[in-house]
Amino acid sequence: MTIVKHLNHLNLNTGEKTGIEVLFADWLNVEKFANQQTGRVETLIEDLVIKIEWGPGTALVRLVNKEDAPVSLHAVAVTNQAADIIWQIVEGAWLQEGEKHPSLHANHRAYPDIEQMKLPWVVSLFGVLWYGLSDDLKAKAYHHTKIVVGAVYWELKGREA
Repeated sequence: MTIVKHLNHLNLNTGEKTGIEVLFADWLNVEKFANQQTGRVETLIEDLVIKIEWGPGTALVRLVNKEDAPVSLHAVAVTNQAADIIWQIVEGAWLQEGEKHPSLHANHRAYPDIEQMKLPWVVSLFGVLWYGLSDDLKAKAYHHTKIVVGAVYWELKGREA
C-alpha cells in the first residue's frame, strides 16, 4: 500500500516554492530505517547511498555517491524546534554550491525566505553531481529519495505526538 502526502517544498536550485508528494511505501521496508533511526539507507539506488541525520523535529536526508560526495540534500522540518539550525546547514551548502557552480542554480542570487514556509516543509538542493546522472538514474534516485523523505517525515510526526 502506498500513501501520498503533500508537503510544502522549496527547490533551492530554481527558487520555486511548490509542493512535493512524499510517498509512504511499505513495500520497500523503508520505514524500518526511519524507525530505527539508521543513518544509512543502502541498496535502493545503484551506486548511491542515502544518509539520514536526525534532529529534534527535523532531519537531513543526503544522497551521496560511492566516494561520499554530495549528490542532493533534502531537509525535512515538522516543528520550529530546530528548523533554523537545519536551514543554516542547507543554506551553507546552497551558498557553496552557488559559488562553485552558479550556472546550475537559477536561484543563487535571490535569498530564499524560509521563515514564510508553512510547516511541515522540505527544502531540496541538487548538487553538480546530480546533473551528471543519467535521466533514468535521476528518476529512480528522486523517486526513492521521496520515499525515504516520506518515512523520515512519518517518524518525525510520530515523535511530535
